[in-house]
Amino acid sequence: MALHKVELNLRLELASALHIGTGYGLAGYLDALTMTDAAGLPYVPGASLKGRLRYYADDLLRGWGYGPAGREPLNNLFGQEDRAGSLTFGDLCLTDDWKNLLTEAGGAHAAPGLRTERRTNVMLSRLRGVALEQHLFTVEAAPAHLTFAGRIFGALPDGGRVTTSAWGDCPHDLALLAAAVQALTHLGGRKSRGLGRCQLQIPPSGLTVNDRPVDAVALLEALR
Repeated sequence: MALHKVELNLRLELASALHIGTGYGLAGYLDALTMTDAAGLPYVPGASLKGRLRYYADDLLRGWGYGPAGREPLNNLFGQEDRAGSLTFGDLCLTDDWKNLLTEAGGAHAAPGLRTERRTNVMLSRLRGVALEQHLFTVEAAPAHLTFAGRIFGALPDGGRVTTSAWGDCPHDLALLAAAVQALTHLGGRKSRGLGRCQLQIPPSGLTVNDRPVDAVALLEALR
């Protein structure tokens, strides 16, 4: 089976604050820390991006009427228990303009709070659906309007092809991934609290197949 080298460059813009939990907190100060790099700058781990894109891709397949036997594209893109996927999902890191702005504003030894923000809410009882007395929950989050960039790359099998007016034939699974990118609207946790709203895009010339550019918009139109 022929393999096609693919690469998607991505740009993420936050419409609201974003919390991707580390599983840790700071006693008496923060209940949940968000993911930051060694410099204290927020980022989106590739594993979080991969999991969310799989959710949207699966949702699209269900909406298009694919049953359990038609889930092979998910396995090709994201893997399964006994098989790795065909693609590598890189971390989404702050774009240079935001990275420079946050670094210059905070300095080399700035407190993490200059690069993230705190969100405090009242904890709710899941059984009664009411606020618990004397129970505040504070999370760390990346502020709204930050922009991140990263890429997805690897080799996809033919798996059927989609013909675009922009450039020949592309692997069908790539079209599904591009559709999932367009469909993604939220990342991270505490979405019920209004966090994680975002827009993920493939910039112009950001998609290549076998080192040749493919128009992502034309690919999506051909998929329809």
